[in-house]
Amino acid sequence: MFTKSAELYDLIYSTKDYKSEADTLRSILLSLNPQIQHILDAACGTAEHHRFLTDKFEIDGFDLNEDFIQIAKSKNPGARYFVANMVDFDLKKQYDAVVCLFSSIGYLKTVSNLYAAISNFRRHLTPDGVLVIEPWISPEDWNPGQVHLQTYSSDDIKVCRMAYTRTVDQMSLLDFEYLVGTADGIQKFDERHELGLFDHQTITRVFTQCGLTCQLVKEGLTGRGLYIGTNMKRD
Repeated sequence: MFTKSAELYDLIYSTKDYKSEADTLRSILLSLNPQIQHILDAACGTAEHHRFLTDKFEIDGFDLNEDFIQIAKSKNPGARYFVANMVDFDLKKQYDAVVCLFSSIGYLKTVSNLYAAISNFRRHLTPDGVLVIEPWISPEDWNPGQVHLQTYSSDDIKVCRMAYTRTVDQMSLLDFEYLVGTADGIQKFDERHELGLFDHQTITRVFTQCGLTCQLVKEGLTGRGLYIGTNMKRD
């Protein structure tokens, strides 16, 4: 998972509209609970959304990728960031909201891991807390055998990333090939990403099993929707 390409991540996604997504997320959260102040961002990546949220919220974040966490810390030195796994993290703190964005939930791969992570998210919510998850592509919308291309160009660096999609054992596989050109020459490397294909019924069932309501906002931040959960039993 971006083990070789962490330093290129923000370049590749430089056209992603983080501000608009953050504005939409802020509106959704405050409509559900106007008192939200403290947010935990699970699998936060390089924390680019946080640039547009820290004016309103206090945000902690964690990711499995230590390089991402170092980048996040450099962007937001006033926030707290941790290297941790969604399945078994324990910050010994509760939050007004836990969010998991940009389809990071797909990296859990299996339903058992999905259950463990969402159960863990709920344990880190206050009684009136809100869980927001942006899903990966659903099984019915997944198209194997596709080639995708993303590029970035500046005076100092040129980046080309091609991805080929496959399905193996009910998981989506993306084989990435990178070409990176700098004054030192051209570097080539590859990465493989494996993401679980969770359908709507599975996600809804896991939310319920974990004691959470489940609402799907179809458009969400990027067109993939947002799953929103709150505690079924509030103190």
